[in-house]
Amino acid sequence: MPLSEAVRVLSQTPQLLRRPIIFDDHRLLCGFNQDEIRMFIPREQRVLKMQAMSEHQMA
Repeated sequence: MPLSEAVRVLSQTPQLLRRPIIFDDHRLLCGFNQDEIRMFIPREQRVLKMQAMSEHQMA
């Protein structure tokens, strides 16, 4: 979408700015979904975070 069209769409629909738009080379996520946002965190980091949370709960 050309920048001029994006500006026009956003000016006509400003509520779009309240919804996050997250993307990388392979995926696109519009809106907030906690489970789906995690897919943008590298798997290794997600595993480490889950392990740390698990260890913290056991302490």
